[in-house]
Amino acid sequence: MPRLSDTALTDALRIGNPDAPLSITIYEDYLCPACATWDRRHRDRLTRACAAGAAVVHYKPVHMMATRSNPPGYSLQAASALVSAALRGQLVTFRRALLDHAPAEIRQARVTMNPEIVPHLASQVSLTGGDFTHEVATTAYRDAIEANFAELREQWADPNGAVFVPTVVANGHQIDVSPASNTLQEMLSDVSS
Repeated sequence: MPRLSDTALTDALRIGNPDAPLSITIYEDYLCPACATWDRRHRDRLTRACAAGAAVVHYKPVHMMATRSNPPGYSLQAASALVSAALRGQLVTFRRALLDHAPAEIRQARVTMNPEIVPHLASQVSLTGGDFTHEVATTAYRDAIEANFAELREQWADPNGAVFVPTVVANGHQIDVSPASNTLQEMLSDVSS
């Protein structure tokens, strides 16, 4: 399995200037309907803020919903593939493809996700080749994904020990991600003015 330094992983999974006044960390699962909905609501605003130097976004893919797919494991496969893609300069495009393909809802215990979906999405954004294909097939960045999930549980669990995705942290404070919340917009307005 490939070994990445913390710096290499952080650099690959970041957009924006690391010295920006607003630092945002997003823990997300690519099987999660709420993650996809939250991203669609905020992605353009975050992209503009990063381009303007007002914000930096750190992505922390997790596999919280790994048992919710049939067959199990889609979350881990997708999250590990995102690391592979990010290391090849395809963080933004592949992440968007994964989130746009997330199910709209999961009503039953599991949702059917063909293991070939991730390689198919990768090919649509020109991510192919032996090394990438091998990394996806072997979930090469499993350790990094498990470290993200451990960090989510250790730092951002609620008082009952439960964790949720998406979990969004801005300048060290977890923010409300409910559909009615305007917290992120207000924070971005503050640093963009």
